[in-house]
Amino acid sequence: MVVSILSTILAFLQAYGYHAIFPLMFLELTGVTYVAAFAASQGFFNIYFVWLLSVLASTLLDLMWFLIGRFGSKTSVYSYFINKIGAVKMNRIETYLIDNPAKTIAVIKLTPSLPIPGLILCGAIKVPFKKYFLYTSLIVLAYSSLLVTLGYYSGIAFEQASRYIKYGQILIALTIIIIIVAAVLLRKAEKKISSKIERI
Repeated sequence: MVVSILSTILAFLQAYGYHAIFPLMFLELTGVTYVAAFAASQGFFNIYFVWLLSVLASTLLDLMWFLIGRFGSKTSVYSYFINKIGAVKMNRIETYLIDNPAKTIAVIKLTPSLPIPGLILCGAIKVPFKKYFLYTSLIVLAYSSLLVTLGYYSGIAFEQASRYIKYGQILIALTIIIIIVAAVLLRKAEKKISSKIERI
């Protein structure tokens, strides 16, 4: 059963490749970059191209949210923000974006549920584009590099371990568990960072 599911996933990756991965990365599905890097270690993709796609997808998405805030209706943006996180927190974030944009953008990018409204607000309050692009790009480069590294070396570990483990299904099950644990740990790390937003 497990082998059948894995075979189906690998067949899907082989059939659709980068055409399927890039849109999923653009939707900011964190696990996609990790899984694509894992597959790259098995020879399905070029690891450098996976990293490039991850960076490109995240950068384009960040630019899209910024432009929506910059050129969209400011009334609509504020209404959306108030409904999403509340007026008090919105005012605090707005003040902090003006006073310390680098730190605030970092917290916004790494806090679950904040990236979309937070990056839209950056555009709405007219954070200088050069600063916005610099700060978000640095975060994207670091985060994509981390996910690609974790995924790639997990794949290498999987390949080496497969030489010593007799039962393939057990190995596959352990790999799935490792991927799930890695995703959970990443989410916990993001939540720890998100606690900083309460002190803004």
